[in-house]
Amino acid sequence: MKNKLSYKSSEKLVAVAKYGFLAFVTLLALAPVVWVWIGAFKSHLQIYLNPFGFPETFNYRNLINAWTIGRFSVYFKNSVIMTLATVVIVVLLSSLAGFAFGMFNFRGNKPIFYFMLIGLLMPPQAFIIGLYYLLKDIGLLNTYWAFILPSAGANVCFGTFMMRAYFKSLPRELLDSAYLDGCSKLQSFIYIMAPLAKPAMIALFIFQTVWNWKDFFLAFMLIHKESLRPITVGLIFFKGRYTSDFGLILSGVTIATFPLIVVYLVMHKRFVKGVIEGALKG
Repeated sequence: MKNKLSYKSSEKLVAVAKYGFLAFVTLLALAPVVWVWIGAFKSHLQIYLNPFGFPETFNYRNLINAWTIGRFSVYFKNSVIMTLATVVIVVLLSSLAGFAFGMFNFRGNKPIFYFMLIGLLMPPQAFIIGLYYLLKDIGLLNTYWAFILPSAGANVCFGTFMMRAYFKSLPRELLDSAYLDGCSKLQSFIYIMAPLAKPAMIALFIFQTVWNWKDFFLAFMLIHKESLRPITVGLIFFKGRYTSDFGLILSGVTIATFPLIVVYLVMHKRFVKGVIEGALKG
């Protein structure tokens, strides 16, 4: 009896320690975000006198000034356009490529797939010079496409890897049944396989949204017009102009991070489901 009680008490202690550690890590991760968001509603003097306290009065003027005077409305629009275009291209091409590599045994399947994975090992710094002059020669430098096309091309490698693993786990009999019903390969993808792969596609969508929204290097190197800058590049120049006004800078950071938090909160259940199913099936 005593052994059972001691065993149960040790289990409780392990559970308390485990959840306590997870709570600590969560607070550690959230603390900088909360501090930035609270600082966005403070004046410069309040941040200087009480950097870690709550604002005496919530000052919304910082956010308004960052959105209007700081041109964050323009930067935000540019980021939305470039991110959505890139994500749609990546999800579409990755799903089609993953379907082909995962469901069909054609000649050169594995060599072509492994060759594509080399893209995962190539940092953008390795090809930025050649990419810069290529985009300049074809007239795409300083346009939205200067970011969209290279970013989509680089991220399709990961997307194909992820979607192939998911499609490979689906029963081949589903595809055979679609053929018996008169479906072509494209129709079988659209009407049968794509709906089944929706969790993985949503997970890929969230991955790509986060990665492309926060991408700085490609946008900084390939887009120099202020009217086309995304929010990450605009934030750097904004920080340079308003170095002494911490409240305004924190407002800019709040505007830049808020959409990612919203996207994750809205879609986090489907994201977790897609990642877990992909891991178990892949």
